[in-house]
Order: sequence, then structure tokens, then C-alpha cells
Amino acid sequence: MRQPRCPDQRTILEHTLRILDQRSFIAITVFLLSGMIGFFVLYNAMSNQKEDGDALRYAGRQEVLFQSIAAEALRLRGSTSAPEQQTSLQTIQNLRAELAEGSTYLTSDIVPVQIATYYANLWHTETGEAFLFLKTIERALSDPTVPIPQPSPLLEQLDTGAKMYLAHYQGEIHHLEWSIIGVTLVQLLLVAVIYATVLKPMRKTVHQQMRRMQLFSKAVEQSGSMVVVTDANSVISYANQRTIAYSGYQLDELVGQTPRLFQSDKTSPHIYKSLWQTLEKGEVWEGELQNRRKDGSLYWVQATISPIKTEQGVIEGYLSIEHDITIVKQALEENEEVREQLLTAIEAIDDAFALFDKNERLILWNSRCQMIFHGVQDLIRPGITFEELLREGARRGQYSGVDDQEQFVRQRLESFRTAEGEFEVQLANGTWLLGADRKTVDGGRVMLRIDITRIKEAEEALRVAKGQADAANQAKSAFLSSMSHELRTPLNAILGFAQMMQIMPGESLTKQQDKCVNHILKGGQHLLELINEVLDLAKIEAGKVEVSIEPLHLGDLLAECLSLVTGSAQARNIAIHTPKTTCIIRADHTRARQVILNLLSNAVKYNSLNGSISITTHLLDDGDRVRLTVSDTGPGIPLEKQGDMFKPFNRLGAETSDIEGTGIGLSITRQLIRLMGGEISFVSVPGKGSAFSLDFLTHTSPGISLPAISDSTPVERLYADLAGTVVCVEDNPANITLLEMIFSSVPRISVSIATSAEDGLEIIGRTLPDLVLMDVNLPGISGFEAVEELRKDPTTSHIPVVAMTANAANNIIPRGLSAGFTSVLIKPIVIPDLMNILANHLQGGRDANDSSASAAE
Repeated sequence: MRQPRCPDQRTILEHTLRILDQRSFIAITVFLLSGMIGFFVLYNAMSNQKEDGDALRYAGRQEVLFQSIAAEALRLRGSTSAPEQQTSLQTIQNLRAELAEGSTYLTSDIVPVQIATYYANLWHTETGEAFLFLKTIERALSDPTVPIPQPSPLLEQLDTGAKMYLAHYQGEIHHLEWSIIGVTLVQLLLVAVIYATVLKPMRKTVHQQMRRMQLFSKAVEQSGSMVVVTDANSVISYANQRTIAYSGYQLDELVGQTPRLFQSDKTSPHIYKSLWQTLEKGEVWEGELQNRRKDGSLYWVQATISPIKTEQGVIEGYLSIEHDITIVKQALEENEEVREQLLTAIEAIDDAFALFDKNERLILWNSRCQMIFHGVQDLIRPGITFEELLREGARRGQYSGVDDQEQFVRQRLESFRTAEGEFEVQLANGTWLLGADRKTVDGGRVMLRIDITRIKEAEEALRVAKGQADAANQAKSAFLSSMSHELRTPLNAILGFAQMMQIMPGESLTKQQDKCVNHILKGGQHLLELINEVLDLAKIEAGKVEVSIEPLHLGDLLAECLSLVTGSAQARNIAIHTPKTTCIIRADHTRARQVILNLLSNAVKYNSLNGSISITTHLLDDGDRVRLTVSDTGPGIPLEKQGDMFKPFNRLGAETSDIEGTGIGLSITRQLIRLMGGEISFVSVPGKGSAFSLDFLTHTSPGISLPAISDSTPVERLYADLAGTVVCVEDNPANITLLEMIFSSVPRISVSIATSAEDGLEIIGRTLPDLVLMDVNLPGISGFEAVEELRKDPTTSHIPVVAMTANAANNIIPRGLSAGFTSVLIKPIVIPDLMNILANHLQGGRDANDSSASAAE
């Protein structure tokens, strides 16, 4: 935390004071020097004035002395008393001594040269007036005849000298006056210069500093931070208003106290110990403290405590600046709780979780991460980069199947930085991981690694199980196909010969024989239905049933199905009530016919004698479905058995009755109706009957026109008119006998029989028949290979070839057509179906078709 700019202000103030000291020193020095110079100038001038005063006194005194000598000489000459004479002589001697002293002074170098020269001339030993006057006085005293000289001429000369000295003295006085004025002016000028260059700028600077200090003082006082200043003994000398407001103490309560006043028992003693250790080193301490207010409440502060040092580095006090962070700490505590919850939640994740910052450095992770990445768990620490973990893991062989480490690291880094999609990776210990990396808002990355080892094991087990199931299904399909073929082959003979017995001309059966043949046909037909239903169920369960959804007239479809059960219903005297409907459904024609026919046949079989069947249709509430309901008046289904209604091979107790059935019809019906997007449901009341409903999707396209489905049986052919050549390729003796018997009823057809494909190809190539009937499952070359050979040969490629097979697999017809067969006939052979095929390809049948077409035109 940054401190207020106290040191900067102090530096500025110290700098200002240093400049002030320097300038003041210079100013005082200059002022003192100028004063000294002025003093010496004045002192010299005053000394000269004193000397000039002495000289002027000596000059004026000499006039008096010469007058006094002249007067004492006259007194001496006129005195008769020896004492008086002696006194006068002594007086004259004293006066002459004083004159000598004055003349010496006046002719010294102290006196101006001009004046000294003047007095020197007066006292010259040969020509000087003063010297001559004294000599004359001496002669007059010794010789009474010599007259006493008058001092007047000498006094005039002395007066001239005095006047000269007086003029000089006055000049010196004038010089002194100007010297005083000059010194005064210089001093005043120096004072002005010092004021202008030192005092005034310093005053401005000091004023600015005072303003700064006032501003700083106000800033500290009004600061949003708590500021406390103590002396070296930690005694508080200052606290700003923020401190007073936060602590609850008044300033007079704080001053003189120590900061221990704020301490609470919530702050660790180690923190205070560290604080004082830092301050005693002369360093700044920063940290968080929990303080106590006067009222006992607690608050958190971010404190910065700095020692205040002298220029010599001696600590003279301490400055504490504190900021209230109570709200921040509370938020941090709440965040910490959230963080703990987050960490707990992350730790509870069963998957490896790690969070990286925008520089790809690790921030946090859970223990699962360390468990999964045990190869580098010693490196998992805050700050390590994802690339470092990845590279070291690859180097240590943590990952399985890594041939090129550099390429592996590069690809994983690219995926991590792109942070899109998912990937799978296998560790060296066999663990499989599903990885996903995602970006955070701040540019970081979230890494998630899910242990999918069990899923992989389950997938492998499922793959094995699926393989086994597929193998079982294939085995089942192969078994069913084989069984179907094996069952259809004898059924072909049974049903074929039974049909021939009924239709052979000229050989009518007795009633008992006809009844037996009918039983044979009925039993064979039931067995054939059972085979077909079992094959259908196997196809549905194997997912090999495909439906072709198209618009169908429900009324026409219902009429077609009714035509097939009307005879059975009439035999049992069961009335059928049918609705008139124009509804159009979306379904597969064959499968829709199959499921409707199943409900109708069940309603006939399981109804009571002289009962009734009611068929109704209505749109459901959503308008997207139509419901076809078939209701009977049979015995109903016991409640305890209704839950097993759609289980295959469960006839719900009807297996003990004389009613024929397989118990898989409704199971097939439900699966087929669901394949077409519909549903089946039922309601049964024991003793009153049952109602089964089929829900079909409706077709809502407007203006659709569909061809009507004829409810009549196919038009009978005039088989006796058929003529042509037919080659039959069949290896089963019973089937050969049946075919020979069938063709014997059509005398104009020439039939050639071959028991192998090789023989058949030879006969076909030689005779070029009008039609070929070829069994698919032949010894040696199969029927598929044989038809391929025929299609390759230009001479036989045009011959229609009809496949005959006991294999009723779902794909046998499209397979046969794609192989080159003209059509496929499923065994057991239904004689009318075979005759229709003959009529489509042989002479007579084609003529009849052409005649019908012409008549229609």
C-alpha cells in the first residue's frame, strides 16, 4: 500500500531551508563585510579627524605659545626679582618645549604634506620665521640691548597655517560626512538587495511551503485513511479525524497513549512481533490488523507503519496509515466460504478436475486428478503449466500408444488451447479417460477427465456380447432359414399334390377323400402360416423388417382384409358390422394388411358361435391418428392373463382348445404397427368380449387420389390355352413329380426337366425355351450362378427365368431380382400362382392379356 507523500514534502521543506540558510549566510556575510568596510572607512576618517583636530589644536596653540613667550620675555626683562625671573625663564622653557612638540607634530607625516611643508618652512633652522623668532628671544634675554621681537608677523604666518589646516579639517569633515552617507547608502542598498534576492523569495517560498504544509495537514486531517503519529516511544502525538471517527476515542483520549489502545485479542501476537522486528530494522511494515473500538466492536484495517528518521537515520517517531477493510474481509470470508464449498464440490466430483489461468498455469485441482495422473502427481502444484505436465507425463510413459512424443504433445496442446469437443485417451496402466477442455471468461481453461474404463470394458463386453448375439441371430436365422427350407420342401409336395387331387380333371374324389384332402390342405396351410409367422418374428427381432410408408385408403384396405375372413365368419354364423370410411392413412400396404387381418382373424377364431364383430374408425383428439377398433363378442380374456397378451408363443390358455393358432400373431402385430409409427391397445371384459384397436398415422395432404383396392379374387386364366416350352431345373424328386403332374394338365406346354444347374444350362442353351423355372438351392452350381451365366450369354439373356425357393428370408425376393431372375416363387407352390406366372410368359397367356388390354381400350 502506498504511503502519503510525507517524505516528499519533508524533502521539499528541507531543500527550501537549505537554500534559505545558504542565501542568508551569503546575505549576512555580504552585510557584515560591507559593515566592516564601512566601519574601517569611517574609523579611518574619524582617525584622520582626530589627528587633524590635534594638528589644528597644535596649530592654534602655537600662536598662543609664541604670544606667551613674547609676553614672558617682556616680563622677564622688566622683572627685578630673581624668583620671578627664574619663574619666567622656566615658563619660557616650558612654552618652548610645548612649541617643539607642536612643531614636531605639525611637520610629521601624519599632517598633510602641504601643511607639513608649510610648518617645516616656518621652523627651518636657518630661514624659518618661528626659529628666527625664538633665536631673537634668546639673544634678547641674554642681551638686554637686543629688543624683544614682536610676534605679529609670525602670528600672521601661524594664522595662515592654522587657516590652511582649518580648511583641510573642514574638507576632512566634509569627506567624513560623505563617507557616512556613502556607507549608509551602501548598507541600505545591501539591505534592499538582500531583501529582493533572499528575503522576498524566501518569504514567498516559505509562504508556499506553509500553504503546502497546511494543504498537506488538511489532507492528512481529512484523509479517508486513519493516520496516527507517535514519538520514538510509541506515544501518540497526533491522530486525524478518521482515526477519531473509527476508533470512537477523542483526540485528548488518544494523545499520550500508545497504539496498544486499539489492540484486540483477535490478532496473533506473532503479527505484532513481526511488526516490531521490521520497524526496529528501520523498514516499513505492512499487514492486516483487527482493532477494537472504544465501544468494544472490532474492525479490520490494512496498516502501513513507517519509522520517521532523522538525517542521521535515528528513529524519532512512527507514522501509521490504516485503511478500513472490514467489508473486504467480510466479503473475503464469504468468498472463502464459497471457495470452500466450491472446493468441496470439486473434490466430490468423481472425475479429474483442474483449473488453469490464462497463462495455462495450474490454479486448483481435486484429489481425483492426482489419482488419475499418478505418473506426474509429484509435479501437480500451483503455477506449473499444462505443457510441463503434458511433456513430463509423455516422457515418463504415462500415456499408452504414444510413438511420437513431440507430435502427441503438439496435438494435445492444440486441443487444450482450442478447448472444443471431446477426446479419448488411454493411460499406460490401462485406464481410459474421456477428456474435455473448456475456456473460461477470463481466458483460462477448465480441464475435465472422466474415467470411462468401466464404460470401455462394458463396450468391449457389449461388443463381444453383440458379436455373440449376432452370431446367435445369424445361427438362429440360418437355423430358421434351414428349417423353413426343410419344412417348405415337404410342404410343397403335401400341398401341391393335395391341390392336384382337387383340380385333376376327370378324377373326382369321393366325399371321404375330399374331406381328407381338405384336412391335408388345412393342416399344411396352418403349418405354412406357423412357419411364416416364426420367420416374421425372427426378422422383426433381428431388425431386418423394412416398411415402405405410403398413403393408403383405410376403407379399401379393410375391404380387402374382410374378403379373406368373410368365409370363416359365415361358417361360424358371425355377423360383421363394417363402417364406411374415407380416411387415408400412412402405412406399409403389406404390413397394414397383415395387422388388420390378424385382428379380424382373431375376432373370428376366438368369437362365440352366432356372435358378432363390430368394426369402428374415428380420429383421435390430436387429429394426427385414426383408430381402427375390432370388437368381438367372445369369452374375453381373464384379467390375470391380460398382462401376457403380447408375449410371443403365449396363447393365454387357448392352446388346450381346438382353435388353431401360434400365439405370436399379436406380438408380431404390435411390433409391425410400431414400425409404422402407430400403436395397438385392447380392452377385454371376461364373459362379454374384447376390443382391439390399431392407431394409424393419418395422411393430411389435400386432393389426394388413390387407386381402389379390389376386393375380388384374381381373374381366372384359361390355362388350357397356354402353349410353349418350359425348362424346369429341380433336384427334389417330389417337387419334380409335382411339376410334371401340374404341367400334365396343360397339354400344349412342352416341359424339360433338369436335376442340376449344369444340365439345365445345357438344355436351355440347346432348346432356347420360352420360360425357365429354376430352383435356387441346387447341387453344384446354384441357381444364382446359373442365372448369371444365362444373362451373360446373348442367346439366352432374353429368356425369363423364375426362381423357385423354399427360403422365405426377408431379402430373398430383392436378391433374386437383382441377380437376374424375372420373378421369385416361394415354396410351397400355390398352383394358381404358378399358372399366373405361366400365363404371363407363354403363348396363349400373353394373347389373353393382350385381348384384355384391347378390350379395355
